[in-house]
Amino acid sequence: MLSPTKTMASGKNAGMSGNRKKHCRRKLRSNGSLKGLKSLSEAIILQSIEDMFSPDHRNESLEFFSGNSFKVCSKLAGLDTKKQSEILFLMGGNKK
Repeated sequence: MLSPTKTMASGKNAGMSGNRKKHCRRKLRSNGSLKGLKSLSEAIILQSIEDMFSPDHRNESLEFFSGNSFKVCSKLAGLDTKKQSEILFLMGGNKK
């Protein structure tokens, strides 16, 4: 799992920090399989949930969950629409 204090940058590009994007690219190059994509997507979602509780990274996390990045990662992680909605509801991004 990525460390929230050491791997997050203050970039605001589609809800993903520069370090997170670099980490994604490295993972894809080293393991291009679907299993690798699924694991990486799950890790990004979990890290973003953890970042919600960090004052330094909360805004990035909110951007991730409110933008297209969450949708893409959710699909790659195999989350159906119901699970996506449940996560957004827990994060305060979707009112059922």
